[in-house]
Parts: sequence; C-alpha cells; structure tokens
Amino acid sequence: GEVPFQPMILVDSDSPTVSFGATTFKNLNSNELSSVLVTVILNDEGGIADGPLEIFWAYTDGFGGSEIVGSRDSAFIKQTSGSLDSGSTSWTYQEALDMSPNQGIRLSLGDGLKVWVVSQDLAGNLALGSGTDSQPRFVELDIQSFILEISEINVLPIDPFVGETLTISYLAKNVGNSDGEGNI
Repeated sequence: GEVPFQPMILVDSDSPTVSFGATTFKNLNSNELSSVLVTVILNDEGGIADGPLEIFWAYTDGFGGSEIVGSRDSAFIKQTSGSLDSGSTSWTYQEALDMSPNQGIRLSLGDGLKVWVVSQDLAGNLALGSGTDSQPRFVELDIQSFILEISEINVLPIDPFVGETLTISYLAKNVGNSDGEGNI
C-alpha cells in the first residue's frame, strides 16, 4: 500500500558544539604522527546526520603561529556513537589518523598544529566555537630531532710538514632531543 506523506519541520536554532576527547592531542610527539588517535564529540539538540566527520589540520610556524604553506591536510573520522533514531544529543567520532606532515614539510622545534572540523546539524546550523574553521584548536607538538653539532676542532701539529701525521680532535654532540646516528 501507499505510505502517507508526513512532512517534518525541524525547529532548531542552536548550532552544534565541538569538543575533543580528553587525551586527544595530549603529549603529541612528532615521531608518532603516523597514528594519532583522535576523538571528536559533537553536541546538538536537534540532531546530526549519521556518517563520518571530516577533520582538517595544518602545521603552524610556532605554537599558535601562521599556517606552514603546503601543510594542510584532512581525513574522515568514523562515527562511533550517537544516532538520530535514539534521540541522541551527542555524537562521537573516533579513529587513528595518519597526521604525518606532507612531503617536503619539515617541522622545527616549537612548531605546532591547528585542527578543526566542519559540520552542521540537520537544520543547517554550522558548528560553532573552538575546533571549527573560524576558531581552530591549536595543539602543542613535541618535535623530536637529532641535531649533530661539531665544535672544538683541533689540529696538531699546528704547522705540519709534508709526510707528518696529523691528529685531529673535535667535540661532537647531539643538541637535539632524540637518539640518532651521524657521519662526521
């Protein structure tokens, strides 16, 4: 038989709000960017369509600084809870993302990250507040680096003659904050 048409009017003037899981982006280490567990929570009274959420990020020149050109990227995070049918007011999205810098982007000590989502509720209200494109969330990044510094170079004897053996000494130290190897 025929299904009677039931028009539905959605009255919803409140925009969704974005928040991140308590451990999301905490102690973020540059050696672990290939698998970052990201949890995003959207709260909305009127409801949000089921499906994945798009998240964007870019690396910044210093914490909270300007975006590093060419470092912007995005991914979809799968929805793990919340449903329109059950009358939810909270939707959770969680996934491990590869947030490695794009090719050619080198991070320096002190650089950071900015993150935002673009979402809207069923009434078309765009998400507001921290973590949106107009107000991205800035994240501190612990940049791991191996930086070899050579100093105190000494050559003996000071004025050698042809055929004489030279002794060269130097001080090599890692002024970075992670282990590594280098050739001198």
